[in-house]
Amino acid sequence: MVGSVLAALLVTALVIAGVSGKTVDGRAVADGQPATTTTATTATTSATPMPRALTVDGLPSLLSPPDQVARLVGVPSMRVGHRVQDLDEPNPGQSFSPAECIGARFSGMAAALGSSGQLGFYELRTKDDDSGAILVDQGALLYPSPAAAADALENYRALWRRCAGTVNTTESGRDYTIDVGPIVDAGDGISTLTTTAGVGDRFGQRGIAAKGPVLVDCQFLADQQPSADVAAVVRAILARIPA
Repeated sequence: MVGSVLAALLVTALVIAGVSGKTVDGRAVADGQPATTTTATTATTSATPMPRALTVDGLPSLLSPPDQVARLVGVPSMRVGHRVQDLDEPNPGQSFSPAECIGARFSGMAAALGSSGQLGFYELRTKDDDSGAILVDQGALLYPSPAAAADALENYRALWRRCAGTVNTTESGRDYTIDVGPIVDAGDGISTLTTTAGVGDRFGQRGIAAKGPVLVDCQFLADQQPSADVAAVVRAILARIPA
């Protein structure tokens, strides 16, 4: 009887030894067989996708549509005035002295930005639906790198500083002056200035900033100062530029 029990125990031990070289979750697993668990936990990492590189074709998507511009400016409605992809030149019969100071009065001017090294430009103009008394121009310029955009911004600010004071201009045979105010720090890297034309006292406000490889260049032109600041328009564009 004792011999039978010992024999049975020996057989059992040999079976276990032949089957199992390891245990998983307290269970014997045969050598050469996959080690599985009843509750397998897989560690996963989700990498944050890199933002797609900006292209010239992507510049229009950075600008605010007319309904949002209306809310930012504080008017009932706005409509599209024009869309352009080329920097602007003075109108026939229009001149500024110094010539570069047209870039203090108006956004998107070739005299101010034409040699700044940009890869492309896009501008959207919106108008007050009712009277056209308010014009809001949003412009974006793409540069090869963030450093190039920052350099263009600093050169733009330097132009504004040179033009501060009184600028002489001629338009349609009329001579008049434009008062160019000092640069104002509007926060978030935004610089603004105001201009007033001697003819009709038409109010102008400019706003510029850079983020990544993009220079933002905006303006208000209005019969009177809008209730909102042009910095709000610039800030909305900056929010769409990938960090």
